[in-house]
Amino acid sequence: MRKFITTLLIVSIVGCNLISAETPQKVVLTSRILEIIDGLSIGIDGEIIGIILQVRKKIFEMMEGKRKEDGSYQSLYEFEGEFYSIHSFEKLEAELETKQKIVEDEMKSAENKDELDMELKATLHQKEKLMKELEVVKKDFEDAIGPFLSNARNVKEPLIMLITESCTKRNRLDSVLLDWAKIEGEDESDSFNKGVNNFAIFSQFCKDLANFLEDLVRSCPKAQQQFRKLKEEHEQKAKNAS
Repeated sequence: MRKFITTLLIVSIVGCNLISAETPQKVVLTSRILEIIDGLSIGIDGEIIGIILQVRKKIFEMMEGKRKEDGSYQSLYEFEGEFYSIHSFEKLEAELETKQKIVEDEMKSAENKDELDMELKATLHQKEKLMKELEVVKKDFEDAIGPFLSNARNVKEPLIMLITESCTKRNRLDSVLLDWAKIEGEDESDSFNKGVNNFAIFSQFCKDLANFLEDLVRSCPKAQQQFRKLKEEHEQKAKNAS
């Protein structure tokens, strides 16, 4: 299933580093299961590393935006005339929640509630629109991680062990990722949509998953070497063809 995407995959991530230089916490997974699955075609091999790098790149772009030549980031989602990332949606969500509480508190003692009532309705309407946007972004996220999930199911049980180790070492034992990883088959989507019901949870979920994927890459030296070889072979073919 994976072989036909190898060339396209390497082209799409040829500029990606195996390990992010920006991650402050360097976690190495030490489960003995890695001795079995690292480098195996039915486990974590070079092509899976490529898929992971592509997925992490997409997650980062959704969270922060696409990096521009000047080093700034362009958010992907337009909402009410402005562009947002998952992180900026999270900030807007918190601001609306705070605004709602303030208006509701003021209404308790206000003599003329008409203006406050209009403000509250406008805030609630904006929150409703934001929740609809959440569903759009979540769908994009599920599409982005699809290539990894379709292959991860081959090593479901080992990955649950490794996700648990990653979350433990990162002090993220309350992560939604832990529950989501244990769900089988098509129920993964239902579990994700029920558990991730606001941008705050979604943002943390994305961060936990991106961190786990980086931990996994860092902990699979054989698969890393296989990926480097695939990348070198692709670069050599491109050089010979030019």
